[in-house]
Amino acid sequence: MSDSPYPNAPVREVVFEIRFPGEPAVECRRDKLFELVRQDFPNVQVPAPGPAVAGHSALLPYKFAAANGSRSLLCALNLFAFSSSLYPGFRPFRDEALRYLGLFQEVVPLGRLSRTGLRYVNVIPLPPGSPVHELLDVSLSLGSYTPGELRNLALSLEIPRPSGTLTMRLGPLAGSDQPMLVLDFDYAKTGDLDVAHLPEYLQESHDETKRLFEGLITQSYRAYLEGEVVA
Repeated sequence: MSDSPYPNAPVREVVFEIRFPGEPAVECRRDKLFELVRQDFPNVQVPAPGPAVAGHSALLPYKFAAANGSRSLLCALNLFAFSSSLYPGFRPFRDEALRYLGLFQEVVPLGRLSRTGLRYVNVIPLPPGSPVHELLDVSLSLGSYTPGELRNLALSLEIPRPSGTLTMRLGPLAGSDQPMLVLDFDYAKTGDLDVAHLPEYLQESHDETKRLFEGLITQSYRAYLEGEVVA
């Protein structure tokens, strides 16, 4: 499957996250990680715990962010994640994510993982008066009502896969001045996972997510994504 991005790709953010049993070493070695990534992520954002997380502040991630805010690392007692709002394609994203995961493991050696998650957040402009089904092949009907008659669609569902679960959320973007759709994918693997297989887990997560996205977009929307001017 090609991983070349569409010129008009709707990707707003991509995140790859790992979770693991609570590791106290994270607390006393976070400064060592920061020294390794300081040049790429100079801005440090420390979590401010509130009443809802009293007693669990160690589970709140520190955020190391790039100077322009386009990329960041999240680091907590039981998780590490790489996030980017720049998406030149899967391979560059994969290489960056695995590089920073490798640096994290130099500081905090891990053996087993409890979860991996790859999340794509897409924001799609919706022309006024255009129903969702003109962009996405969502064959939803309510009794005698057809997809073309539906507006303000909000949908959340899980798709079990052979070795993971793909969650999809579709709905309007709140607070936007123009109609926007949020298409959110999150492919998760859980259980007794081995850190040595992270590249395979990331590849599987991407392939499953892309398969669903490619099946959802209509031909007219695909033409727009490929850079064609669509009337």
